[in-house]
Amino acid sequence: MISENITAPGGPHRRSATLVALFLFVGGSFAIYANALSFDFLNFDDSFYVRDNAHLNGGFSWDAVRWALEANLLRGDRSAEYWMPITMFSRLVDAEFFGASGGLHHLQNILFHGLNAWLLFVILADLTGAFRRSTLVAALFLVHPINAEVVCWIALRKDVLAGTASLLTIFMYVRYVRRPTLPRYLAALAAFGGAFLCKPSVVSLPLALLLLDWWPLNRLRVGSADGAGGRSMVPALSVLAEKLPFLILALVASLVTFVGQRDLGLAGIRGDHALWVDLGRTAVGYLDYVRRAVLLEPFCALYPMRPWDAISRSDLWQAAILLFSVTLGSAWLAVRKYRPALMGWTWFIGLLLPVSGLVQFGRQATADRYMYLPLIGLLIFFVWLCGDLVAFRGTAKSAPVARWRSVTVSAFALMLVGFLSLLSRAQSLTWRNDSALWTQAMAVEPDSEVAFNNFGSALTLAGEHKASETYRRAALKIAPDSVEQIGNLGKSMARYGNAAGAAVLLERAIHLDPLDMENHRWLAIALRRAGRLADADAATGRYEQIRGRAFLGTGLTYLKQGETDLAKAQFSSASTALLRARRFAKSDRELVPAARWLPSARDWLVRIPTTVLSGDDRTMLQGYISYLAGDVGSAARWFGIVATRQQRLAEPRWWLAICLDELGQTEAANREATAARECPVPFEEGANDWSFLHGGNSEGAPAVVPPRTNDATTDLPPR
Repeated sequence: MISENITAPGGPHRRSATLVALFLFVGGSFAIYANALSFDFLNFDDSFYVRDNAHLNGGFSWDAVRWALEANLLRGDRSAEYWMPITMFSRLVDAEFFGASGGLHHLQNILFHGLNAWLLFVILADLTGAFRRSTLVAALFLVHPINAEVVCWIALRKDVLAGTASLLTIFMYVRYVRRPTLPRYLAALAAFGGAFLCKPSVVSLPLALLLLDWWPLNRLRVGSADGAGGRSMVPALSVLAEKLPFLILALVASLVTFVGQRDLGLAGIRGDHALWVDLGRTAVGYLDYVRRAVLLEPFCALYPMRPWDAISRSDLWQAAILLFSVTLGSAWLAVRKYRPALMGWTWFIGLLLPVSGLVQFGRQATADRYMYLPLIGLLIFFVWLCGDLVAFRGTAKSAPVARWRSVTVSAFALMLVGFLSLLSRAQSLTWRNDSALWTQAMAVEPDSEVAFNNFGSALTLAGEHKASETYRRAALKIAPDSVEQIGNLGKSMARYGNAAGAAVLLERAIHLDPLDMENHRWLAIALRRAGRLADADAATGRYEQIRGRAFLGTGLTYLKQGETDLAKAQFSSASTALLRARRFAKSDRELVPAARWLPSARDWLVRIPTTVLSGDDRTMLQGYISYLAGDVGSAARWFGIVATRQQRLAEPRWWLAICLDELGQTEAANREATAARECPVPFEEGANDWSFLHGGNSEGAPAVVPPRTNDATTDLPPR
């Protein structure tokens, strides 16, 4: 039998060594990734989820805190990847103290990565007593270049936080096992709850706890404790029963995440092909992870999903041989009473399973960030197996030879850590800006249309518009039927190139996806810049109708949930969109069938108690609902009541002027419009729409004035 070389934990210098290790690991993290403190936000999720996220921009406020608690739980929100309130609070801290300074947003990532390496060291050293091996596993975790993505990508705060909470869960669980008490058990359970409030993909963590029960805690014994030879399943069943609350929490987290992503159209189980195709993709994915972790194959930001026919049969065979041989070999060692190999390999396979591809999230086939916790299993497999092989071969050697062997092994370990540190530092530089990130991605994955598109976006921001168009065309050549790439090239040309050509592309994109709001807006821009004013007005009318439907649907949802302030803002925007649609399209088209939607909105409005919704806000909502339902006369009466009561507010007077104008009462509409302009509290949304009154033209319409946008492809959902 091969010895596991486990000694009893403890020692007189344990506490001081632990504190020294804390400074070394955190300091090592800063030494490797210090350059990240000067990196900026990237056009890959950072801009969408963090920099341009209106909920975060102002830092801490009651509305921001409420959003952080509810986003993708009580309401779907694309500006939040998942329901992960702890991560959102962390981002709010950054927004409060660092604002738009992208480099300082990396500070927490660097700090928590060092803390995670230290926690891993503490846990392994305490569990096994193998100080040097635990140190090496934690050091390799700290310096491995596959983790550079998690540290240097601002949007991946969720991964480092989830890593911290997961390791704290293990730490608390080990304390419970050493001295079982209810408070210690609840502490471990609470830490696990905190982990999936950082990122839901930690749902497989109960498997890690079960593996630790098997080795090195050695709790899963079927023989009697006194060695009498009797066999009983009671101890094993007790250990399994301990995991039931963890599994329930994991199931709840999985359901919340899947439903939230499904409702946003961002997740689903592939059902267009056979199960064996999914299993084959998953096996090749495991092969790719092992190649990058062990062979250090080149890393990049996005490894795109490949068609099944594009996956080489060689990769399939290699994946099958790898999984079968390593699993079989580890199982054989376990039968011979050597457990670390199978424990580490199962840790890697099991913790990676939720993001292995059987359930698809996002467009990536694999992702380096998914290896953050599973990598620990591979490192345990590697370090313990190599360490025990060296120890086994050196058991018959003399003491001087054994010392030299120990020195040689330690020197090799130090060189490995140093080599990986240099690789991690170099890999971190690929995340310094958009250009470096996507240059690396195009080199590693030359068939990634996302890499070419986003590199084109980086060139656009640098003012190199012709070069940008070249790369966007390359992206479209890779994915000729992609609505996203057709639209992106069209939008780029509408901004800086051939408006007529842009219109052709955008019309093609709209034909493929008639409900894409942005493509409708940019088609109107392109047509207007090409001089096709009548077509531009019709396109703007269609855009406003789609935009209005979106506002109305969101407003109805908020109203049903009792979110009256948010509902009012959405109904106001929907009414403005309807107004613009009518003016541009020269027709009286409803945004949605009024008989189907708006009567129920009135019913919901009646149910809201007066303590929640003030009389004037209720009256304004009545006015918006009436206007959207086509009852302009009733809408005028409702808006008129509020205008009389709230003479400082421009909003009710502005809408009263709109209604009177549509009713043909031009003189009264003029009076109300003039009064609205003079009100102390302006109506910002209507400020650009005065030209619509009294038959004004559409030249000043916001629909044809492009705001600041970032059309780079974002990796939705999240990770």
